Amino acid sequence: MIQRRLKDEGLNGARNGAVIVRGGQFHVLGRGLERRKLFNSDEDKADFLLRLDVGLKKSGHACYARALMDNHYHLFLRQSKRTLCSLMGPLLGLSVLARWTLTAEALLEAWQGRGGPAA
Repeated sequence: MIQRRLKDEGLNGARNGAVIVRGGQFHVLGRGLERRKLFNSDEDKADFLLRLDVGLKKSGHACYARALMDNHYHLFLRQSKRTLCSLMGPLLGLSVLARWTLTAEALLEAWQGRGGPAA
């Protein structure tokens, strides 16, 4: 029904912006590229859940169920008056990249200090 309304209005879905369906319920699935791990440790999962909780409070969305596996996750969300991007952008955005970069740099430093290649 939403796609039909968008087509009637000359829009073609997500390419022209997000659709807001107040109270709409969505199954959100995130998967690692080539089934690679998204979470390398329980600490990674805890960090994801913490960011999810903060994002839910800021965006007003509700999460009815969640499941985290090493290589993917499922969220069952109810949308508030804001778009899901208001939750998913910060949840999956630069904060994840920054955390990964810091972890990778720490590992590289530790490896280099143990007989690895010098910088």
